[in-house]
Amino acid sequence: MPSRLKLLTHEMKHHAPYTLGGAVIGIFLLDLSISQAWVGHHSEDFFEVFHPAHVFFSAITTTALFRQYAPKSWVRNILVGILGSIGIGTLSDCLIPFWGEMLVGMEHAHMHIGFIEEPLVILSAAALGVGLGFLWPRSKFNHGIHVFLSTAATLFHVRMATEVGLSIPQYGIVTAFLFVAVWFPCCASDIFAPLLLAPADARKCGCCGTTMKKDEEASEEETS
Repeated sequence: MPSRLKLLTHEMKHHAPYTLGGAVIGIFLLDLSISQAWVGHHSEDFFEVFHPAHVFFSAITTTALFRQYAPKSWVRNILVGILGSIGIGTLSDCLIPFWGEMLVGMEHAHMHIGFIEEPLVILSAAALGVGLGFLWPRSKFNHGIHVFLSTAATLFHVRMATEVGLSIPQYGIVTAFLFVAVWFPCCASDIFAPLLLAPADARKCGCCGTTMKKDEEASEEETS
């Protein structure tokens, strides 16, 4: 368990700067979009594209990884894929951004829960992603695509909540929430799941392929 926790910590630290860079770029685009009225008018439309896309992608990765480590538990595999993708997508794209919007006092703060407002679209995206992940569990997907989709969905959720510029402290708070909204949920899907579900003799990160085998664990325990 200590070695597994060490590997999880290593992966989280490895992806933190990458995700922070995406959050900073996202805030820059948010600031730029505030001056463009047409973006504000279509922010909900953009959100309704990127949020289902994020759920779809998350369903593929979560289902594929779980199926590799539990190939016979197909009912549980489907449930994990659907509930995991919708749960992670809702936390990342809807709940965490909303908490940030409320904290800085945005005038149009709203949760915009996808599976409540568009249940057919979100469930269809999750079901299709689960189907693809279940049929082709060995498929490899880029973690960067996952981060991009999550960042875009979160960004347009925040954009729906404001029509005016933010102060520097407000931008700092929104950047922090954008970072958390992307970093933890995406890592939970692409990193936590494979490392926690993998057999003890081969724990592999779903996005970068980092592997820790028993012999490596033993050598680590000896040196610690």
